[in-house]
Amino acid sequence: MDENAIELFKNSIKYADVPEEVIEKYRGRVPDDFISLWREYGFCTTEDGYYKIVNPDDYADIWEDLFENAEDAGTVVVMVTAMADLIFYDSSTLNSTLFYDNNSMLCYADIRHQNVHAICDDFSMTMGDMRTYDFRSDELSWDLYEKAVQTLGVPAYDECFGYEPLLSLGGKEKVENLRKVNLMVHLDIVSQMQDPAEW
Repeated sequence: MDENAIELFKNSIKYADVPEEVIEKYRGRVPDDFISLWREYGFCTTEDGYYKIVNPDDYADIWEDLFENAEDAGTVVVMVTAMADLIFYDSSTLNSTLFYDNNSMLCYADIRHQNVHAICDDFSMTMGDMRTYDFRSDELSWDLYEKAVQTLGVPAYDECFGYEPLLSLGGKEKVENLRKVNLMVHLDIVSQMQDPAEW
């Protein structure tokens, strides 16, 4: 197991084991390093609830609603943030590049601001970076999370912080507009209220 991954997940809270059929379904579509995370930590939260390892099957339909070309893109949602943004693998980048200028594999869909970017092409480096303030702030638009936790508490595995109203509908990006809501319900509402993003 990668040392940076161990540090990132050493205080994780397990929600459930990852079924073997899920592991086999996505073998070859996500790197072996991530499969090791599934086996060791299961579906879980870490870093004070900010990161969630999730079942890609649970997010497949909503992912297609949020992004027009997702069905044909070979993408796999593997993590979600407590701000309802999605972290995914583009399986085409395991061998070549389909959407990006480099061979980055792990990518970030900033649902709140409706943009997508590659994170890093090195698993260990990414696991290390995900623990740092600079990475979270610069790459994951994390800044209001700590303030929201102070007033609303840490979201449960099936919860997130959502803006009311949504930023895409004119909501202001301030902690006073964040609410603790059901994660899947929130993403479903977002998919209905926002036009699908394009790659």
